[in-house]
Amino acid sequence: MTPADARTRELADQARDEVAAAASRAESRNRPRVFILASSLALAIAFVMLVLGMGAKANADSSLRRERAQANEAVELLARLRQLDEAAKDSTKLPFGEQLSKIRSKITDAASRAGLKSPPQLPVSDQVVRNVAAGVNRNTWTYEVRDPSLRAMLDWLQLAIKDIPGFEVYSVTLKPEQNQWYLRVTFSRLERSS
Repeated sequence: MTPADARTRELADQARDEVAAAASRAESRNRPRVFILASSLALAIAFVMLVLGMGAKANADSSLRRERAQANEAVELLARLRQLDEAAKDSTKLPFGEQLSKIRSKITDAASRAGLKSPPQLPVSDQVVRNVAAGVNRNTWTYEVRDPSLRAMLDWLQLAIKDIPGFEVYSVTLKPEQNQWYLRVTFSRLERSS
C-alpha cells in the first residue's frame, strides 16, 4: 500500500465518520427528546393529580356520610321533640301512668323470659328528671346484671322495651368478665308531671 492510498483511505474513513456523525445529529434533530421528556413529565404530573384527587374524593365521601348521619340523627331528634310537644299538649296520648311496682315486675318478668340465670329484682338506682319538656318528666332505672349468656342479656333489653310502653334504653355498659358478662343498663321512660 502506498502512502497515497493510506492517505485516501484515512480521508475516506474520516469522511465516513463525519457523515455518520452528521446523520446522527440529523436523526436527533428529527426526534427531539424534549417532547418525550415533556410528555413524560406531564403524564407523571397527571398521575400525581389523579392520586390527590382520589384522596380528596375519599375525604369528601367520608365527610358526606358523616354529615348525612348527623342530619338523620337531627331529623330523628326533631321528630322525638315534636312527639314530646304533642304529648305535653294532649296528655291522653301519653301511654304512661303505670305504677312503679308494675314496671319493675315487668322488667323482672322480661329478664326471666329472656333466660337470665338470676333476674334483677330491684334497680341499683332510679331517679326522676323533672321537666324534660313542658309537663313531662324522665324516669330512669339503672340495673346491673351478670350472666354467662350475652344473648340472654340482649334479649332481656328487647323484651323490656317491647313490654313496657314508652320504655327506652338510655345507656348501656357491657364488659366481659372471666366467666360471664357484666351489663349496666339504664332504662328511661317519659311520664306526665303530676
